[in-house]
Amino acid sequence: MSNTALSNTFFFNDELKESIFNTISSNSINSLIISGPEGLGKTNFIINLSKFILCELENENSLNLSKLKKSKNTFDNIIKNKSFYLFDNGSHPDFFHLKNTIENLGKKIPIDDVRKLKSFFHKTVSVSKTKVAVINKIEDLTINSLNSLLKTIEELPENSYIFIISNKPINIIETIKSRCALFYINSLNEIDFNYFIEKNFSNLSFEEASFLSSISNGSPGLAKELIDNKTYNVYDNFLDDIINYHASTLFLEKINNLFSVNEKNNAFLFSSFQLIINDLIKKSTIYLNTKNFFDCTLTKEKTLIKLILNHNNGLKLLNLHSKFDKYMNSADLVNLNKSEIIIDTLKDLFGK
Repeated sequence: MSNTALSNTFFFNDELKESIFNTISSNSINSLIISGPEGLGKTNFIINLSKFILCELENENSLNLSKLKKSKNTFDNIIKNKSFYLFDNGSHPDFFHLKNTIENLGKKIPIDDVRKLKSFFHKTVSVSKTKVAVINKIEDLTINSLNSLLKTIEELPENSYIFIISNKPINIIETIKSRCALFYINSLNEIDFNYFIEKNFSNLSFEEASFLSSISNGSPGLAKELIDNKTYNVYDNFLDDIINYHASTLFLEKINNLFSVNEKNNAFLFSSFQLIINDLIKKSTIYLNTKNFFDCTLTKEKTLIKLILNHNNGLKLLNLHSKFDKYMNSADLVNLNKSEIIIDTLKDLFGK
C-alpha cells in the first residue's frame, strides 16, 4: 500500500461489506447510514458503491451484487459505460453529492443545498435507472436541514438510494436513525494500525509514531492527515511552551498566537487539539491511578503530566474531560469560540 493509494482505500471487513450489499439487494430499505471514526474510508467506499450502482443499473433492471462479494478488490470491475465516465467527470445527472465546500469548512451546509436534494429525487432518471445521493456528512446539517432530510427519506422513490456518512452516530436524531439501516465501521486494532504506519511511513521517529498511535484512535486517514499537517511538530513546540512558560502569562500569549498563525487551518487544528487534550487527560488519569506511564506517553508529556497532577485530582480530571468534550462538540451549534474553550481548559489543567 503506497501513500498515494490511501485516498482510494477503505478499511471495511468482508462481513460488514456483505451485510451492506445484502441490505441493498433486499430492497427492503434504501436509506443507509455508514458510521464510524474519521479516516477509515467511509466516503471512498460509498462513492465507489454509488458509481457501481449507477453503472450496473444503466442497462440492467436489477443489481448483481454477487460479483462485489466475490471480488478481491471490491470495485475493480465496474462496467465502463456512459455512467462510468459521467460519474468520473462529476456530471452524472442521477447522482447527488451533498457535502460542504472548502470555503465553508467548519460551518453548516446551507439549507438551500439540502432542499436541492429533495428536488433531485423528484426528477425523472436520465442515464441510469436509479438515483443515488450521498450525504457527507450528516453532522454538517442544521436541525432544519435534518427535518428536510427526514421528509426526503420518508418520500424516497422506489429504486433510489440515500447513503448517509456519519463520524458521530450518537448525535444522529432518532427519527432519522429509525428510518435507515445503520452500519458501524470499527477503527483498526493496535496491531493493524502499527502495521499500516510501518508500511506507509517508515521514516517516522519513535516519538512521532507513538504520538500518532496515541491520538489517531486506529484511524489510518487521520494519521495521514496529522502527518501531512505536521501536527507532531506543532505539538512538540506546544509541549516546550507549556513546560517552560505554564506559570506565566507568556504561555497564554503563545497559545493565542498558535491559533491566530494557523487561522486558515483552524478547523483541523481545533479537532487535533481536542484529541490531544483528551489524550493528555487520559494519560494523566492512568498515571494518577497506577503510577505508571501509558506506553505511548512521549518523553515531554511525562514532565507535563506531573505538572497537571499538581493541580488536579481524579474527579476534577473526569469533570474537566466531560466539560471540554461537551463544549467542543456543541461549539458549532451554539456558536462558541473553540480557541477560548481550549485555552480555558488548559488554564484549568495548570491551575491558572
